[in-house]
Amino acid sequence: MESSPLDQDPKAQSLQLLRDRGYIDSETYLRGMQQLRSVGDWIQWASRFLLILGVGLLLAGVVFFFAYNWAGLHRFAKLGLLQGSVLSMLVTAQCLNIRQLPGKLCLFSASMLIGVCFAVYGQVYQTGADAFSFFLMWAICILPWVWASRFAPLWILWLVLVNLTGWFFWDQVGQFETQYAFPCLTLALALVNGSALLFCDTYGRKLSWLQQPWLRPLLMLVTLCALTIPALGWIADFNRHSNSSLYPIATIIWAILITYLFIRFNFQKFEATQLSLVLIAASIVAIFGI
Repeated sequence: MESSPLDQDPKAQSLQLLRDRGYIDSETYLRGMQQLRSVGDWIQWASRFLLILGVGLLLAGVVFFFAYNWAGLHRFAKLGLLQGSVLSMLVTAQCLNIRQLPGKLCLFSASMLIGVCFAVYGQVYQTGADAFSFFLMWAICILPWVWASRFAPLWILWLVLVNLTGWFFWDQVGQFETQYAFPCLTLALALVNGSALLFCDTYGRKLSWLQQPWLRPLLMLVTLCALTIPALGWIADFNRHSNSSLYPIATIIWAILITYLFIRFNFQKFEATQLSLVLIAASIVAIFGI
């Protein structure tokens, strides 16, 4: 027997619908919203927002501090300040408990500072390292913290570094452009991000840190972008002199995936956000083809 909507807990969307249809007046709507979202909830939201904003401004200040005072700092001062900052963030994260938001933000800050430390080291000693090795070492060094924190933004940062590593390895180190077509890179990036999306779908109900409303749409967007690029390239026939046979193959893979996702999110398990991304990708290719 299905439960009645009246037996379910009230939500803000339900109150907005009742107000828009004229069932309740504005005063009743405001009283209901005050019951659903108390002052304590707003204080907690503001505290988290200001904490995240402060961490972002602090990290930006560190970068601009070294950029502005680069000539006036000794190389040991540059590296010492950064390594001391990383160490202090790790100690603070341990003291605050890495399972709580402040501790996770400290680990995120330490992960960002690791990248700044590598960049400063490369500039001080002029190592001449490729961007591929820079992002690769950055991703390897923060991998234990990504695993320990169970923090979705830090996981996304690690995925960004993995994608940049693959891109620069293809462009600077491997020099595969003369042997393989560009769709190989986009398909590889789509495989990486699609695997992350599949992991999120599989373990999203078991792991609380994967239950972020923005996580799955973001991974879906990145995966669709990686697959849509070769479809557009096949239509425009950009690389007609290279091994262009991979372009129609990538386009076929894109079409199969778009069809599967449309059926899944429209008929099997309706999700408006995911379905919108699928329709946008299909519309872009269709309009570009026309």
